[in-house]
This record gives sequence, C-alpha cells and structure tokens, in this order.
Amino acid sequence: MDIRTKIYSALSTIAAMTAIMACSEIDNVANNHYLGDGRISFSASTAAVDGGTMRSAEAKTQNLTSIAAQTDDGKTLYLHTTVTPIPVDTAATTMRGTKTESVASIKDFGVTAYKTTNAFAADLTTAGTQHFDNVKAKTSGTPSTSSEWNTYKIVSESDVEDPYYWPENADKLSFFAYSPYDIASFGTSTGKVTLSYTADETIKEQKDLLIAAAFDESRANQSTFSQSLTFKHALTAVTFEAAADLFPCTITKVSLSGIPTTNTYTYATATGASYGTWGTTGSNVKTFDFPLNVKVTSSTATLTSDTDETTLLMVPQTLPSGATATIEFTDAALRKHKLSYSLAGQLWEAGKQVKYTLSSSSITSIQIDFAEVYAQQSGSDALGATMPSFKTSFAASNEAVGLYIVDIVNHKIVGSNIKVNVSSAGEGTIETNGNLSTQSFLSDQTGKYKYFAYYPYKDAAGTYYTYTELTGLAAGNATTTTSEASAEAFFKDYIASWTPPTTQNTLAIIDQYDLQAGETTSISGGKLTIKLRHQMGLAAIAMASSGTSSHEETRTLDGNTTNTKYSSTSTTEYYALDEFSDNLPYKVGTRNTADLRCYFLVNPAKTYTFSTTYKYADADAQRQW
Repeated sequence: MDIRTKIYSALSTIAAMTAIMACSEIDNVANNHYLGDGRISFSASTAAVDGGTMRSAEAKTQNLTSIAAQTDDGKTLYLHTTVTPIPVDTAATTMRGTKTESVASIKDFGVTAYKTTNAFAADLTTAGTQHFDNVKAKTSGTPSTSSEWNTYKIVSESDVEDPYYWPENADKLSFFAYSPYDIASFGTSTGKVTLSYTADETIKEQKDLLIAAAFDESRANQSTFSQSLTFKHALTAVTFEAAADLFPCTITKVSLSGIPTTNTYTYATATGASYGTWGTTGSNVKTFDFPLNVKVTSSTATLTSDTDETTLLMVPQTLPSGATATIEFTDAALRKHKLSYSLAGQLWEAGKQVKYTLSSSSITSIQIDFAEVYAQQSGSDALGATMPSFKTSFAASNEAVGLYIVDIVNHKIVGSNIKVNVSSAGEGTIETNGNLSTQSFLSDQTGKYKYFAYYPYKDAAGTYYTYTELTGLAAGNATTTTSEASAEAFFKDYIASWTPPTTQNTLAIIDQYDLQAGETTSISGGKLTIKLRHQMGLAAIAMASSGTSSHEETRTLDGNTTNTKYSSTSTTEYYALDEFSDNLPYKVGTRNTADLRCYFLVNPAKTYTFSTTYKYADADAQRQW
C-alpha cells in the first residue's frame, strides 16, 4: 500500500463530512494549493542556466572562433562563431523548433522525487527511496509568476488528477524535473539521477528542453504544500546568418553533419548554481539540412531562425571529429560554390545560442575597453583617501576613438585616424569620413595587421570628433618593429606633446583630457578587441588640516634710562589654503579639514608646480610656500 492508498483509506472515514462542505469552500481549498490535505503540487518560474535570471538587455555576446575556407575562384570566406545567453523574459512561443522564453510556455513537465531521511547527497545510494518516477505535472490554465493559475497538479497519462502526498514525518523529498513532459527519460548512475535526451531529427519537431531541481524539501517547509521549481534552458540553440559584407549571392543550402543528437544529463546532488552537467560527447550522429533561397545584398541576411521554426535545439557537448558546417551558394555570375567548415572541438553549452555567420571579412565587430581606474583598484589613492568617481566607461553618446592600422609585414601605416564611434558598452562602429573604407578595414588577412587606438578622438588642432591625421602618423608612412611594439611606442610623440590644461577644477575636465591608448593583433570570432591604458598620470595632493610652528619673538622695552630687550618662544597654529595660483586641481573636501585632497592630471614627461599659501589661525598674515 503506497502513501496515496493510506491517505485515501483515511479519507474514506470522513466521506460524510466532505460531502456536506459548501462548493465554494471546496473550490477555495483547491485554488490554495490543497491547503490542509498534503497533496504535492508545483509552481514554476524560469531563469538562465547559469543560476541567475538573464534578462534580454543583459545578454552578452562572446565571439569565439573564426574558420576560413576558400571558394573555387580564390575568395576567402569566414565562418564566425558568436555565443549569447538565451533570454527567458521575451514573448512566449509554442512553435516547434523554437526556444521557450517564458514560464507561460510551460504547460506540463515530468518529475521524479526521491525520499531521504537526511540530505539527498548523503542518502541516495544507501537509504534513499523513489517517492514517484516521471509523473506528469500539468497546469489547467495559463501559468504566471503569481495567482492560483501557476499551479501544476500531478495527473495521469489521461490528464486526470492523480495526486501524491508529502511524507507526514520528517523525511525529505528531492525533485528532478524536465519540460515538456515525455521527451526525455530518467535513470540513475553511481548514485545520481540522470536524464537521457535525443534531439528530434525533424527540425520543426524539436522542442526546447528545460530542467529543474529542488533538494531536501519537507512537509514542514511548505506552507501551501506547493513546491516551487525554477526551470532553466538545457539545450544549445544553433542558428546561421550571412553578414552584410558578403558579396552579392544566393544562399541555397546550409547543412550540419556529423552532429551527435543524444546525450545524458547528470543532475547534481545538492543545490548549486547549476543543476548538473551534460556528458562531454554525445552519440547517435545525424545530419541536418536547410534548403534555402536567400539573396544576400548589402544587409545581414538571416538563414535560420525562430521565425521560420529553423532554430536547431541541440544537446550540449564538445563537438567530435567530423562535425562540419557546409554552406552552398550561387554568386552573381551564377557560379555554384560549396564551402565546408570543421566544427570539431567547439563547445556547445546549455542555455546558450550559438550563431554561425558567413562573412568575407575576418573582422565583423569592434570592442574598445575603457582603461581601468587610476591608482589602487580598492578605490583609495596613494595617500589613503577614497578616490573620486573618475570616468570608467564611455558615455552613452558622442564618444569616439581614433584607430590606426599598421601592416606589420611591410612596416607601414595602411589606415590612419579612422574614427570609431563607441557605445557605453564599448561597441565600436566605423565613421565613414575616415580615409579607409569599412570593407578595406575589415581585412581578410588576419595576422598581417596590428591595430592601434587612442582616446579621446581628436585632431591635431585640438578639435574633438573631427577627422584629420595626427602629426607624423599619416597613411603610407613607414613604421619600424620598435614603433610597432606597443601603443606607447606608436603614439610616442603624440603622448609626449599631450598637454592637460592648467585649470582642472572639475571631473569633466580631467575626464576630457584623460589620454588613453592600446593595441592588439588578436581577432577572436570576428571581433577586434582593444584594451585602452591611461597614458597620463594622476597627481594626488594631500592638504594638511593644520600645523604648528615655533618661533622666537623679540620685544624692546623703553625704560627711563636704558633700552631692555625681552625674548620668548611661542607656538602658532596655521593651515594651508586651497587657493592655488597656477595649476588649479580638482578638490575633494573643504579647507582646514583632514580629508582635503586635490587631484591633477599630469603628463609624466613634464614638470608641474602647485602654489598656494598658508594662514595662521590667529592672524591674517600669509606666507608663500
């Protein structure tokens, strides 16, 4: 007799009492998650696979790899790989071959529960017993994050309620779930719960597998007997696109071959950031074909997507030898081309969207990282005071860097002072008024060029955001291995001539003249990333709150017959004024206080003088110091 039989037997003795309950009271009990009778129900929510909710606006793209292949007529085309977390808060969808992106898409799920006396991790292999196995939990309404409609009842295969109950003693239950129901199968391995899943070979029949787990829950912990489960994306979404820089052509087919479609997920044994891990490599190798007729002109062309139900939803794994992406297209001259790219060794992660982009350029995007804050990263300056809020990122608009491209094989500048507008996140776009076109800049000769950038973008006359070449750094000028070594060497003369103003009494002025520079030869997944470094120094001046000086005072006393001198030594308190007379720094604090600090941006190659006065506490006399 299982626990359900026991409770049904007990309930039969009070049938008369339940029969006379008002209908409204019965409905109230049901809608409040069976308060009082111990039935197990569930509520659901969604989150990113890394353990924290990933909102759409926060999704960050990683550029990972670029693979090159040549057409029959010698053109090099690149397949760039970018990875973005799958968002969970966008509009819900119920289509096949698309991603579940809202709790409203979770209509049902399969769930297994184990009962243990102690913690699940310690008991499963010794005293743990299965409370129920792969039962179906289903909602009768539209789920939401609140209200009684976010209630999932345990039902039979015919969707009739078939409840299980919480243990009446102190035993604990641990739950393991997946959604949608009946697309995966539970198992165990070395004391751990596993889930086996196979991606459907028919793309439009694929479903987005979600997983959830909760450990060591008990009846005493449940005020309503409803167990909350947070579902996370368990698969990898794979899509294809053609970049805007691709020459005019028609994409006729995209294929993925040598791709394992079956893998096993092993659940963790305790609460953590991740519910578990997938096997390193899957099995059941298949090929997926996408017949297409997509014309590529001057804008990015989507080849597969959620819209046409062609997003591949695949098991996470490290792709084995033989995993290949193949793209077929016809060019403007009606010549047919077929390019294959090996994907062996690429990692497909749970909860991530992998996008493969066909491009004629080795660089498809630019990332400029702002320099780190001055001085100690703890936020204190060299004098131990809290640092002011100096600028640590680009503004939301009207920010730009100057970009130089050097051919380090032939040692010459091939692109000079190209204006790159940058967003607050450092994402760069090239201004068209530079002396090098976008197509030329996005070179397919990776490793031949080195890229140098400086900030703020500025012409030789000091006008911001106006294109011109910096002195001595024109396109075509020769370079040397020495000048190519670093941004400091490349911009050596420009850095030496940089002159911050004598008046720096606001943070805005310091930020405006904070010269930064950096360089790179690294291109990852089509993204060029340059990390800037501060080229100026920051002087931190401590203004002492007060001080004392001892000095001798001599007075002449006028007597009747002779002059008499009287001498004594006294101590006088004084403090520094913050009224500078030449270089005017940015001040933090107030005069005659212990926390007064002054900051001034300096060129390390130059000499600076800071002049002010001190004042006696008991007199108006001031002396230069």
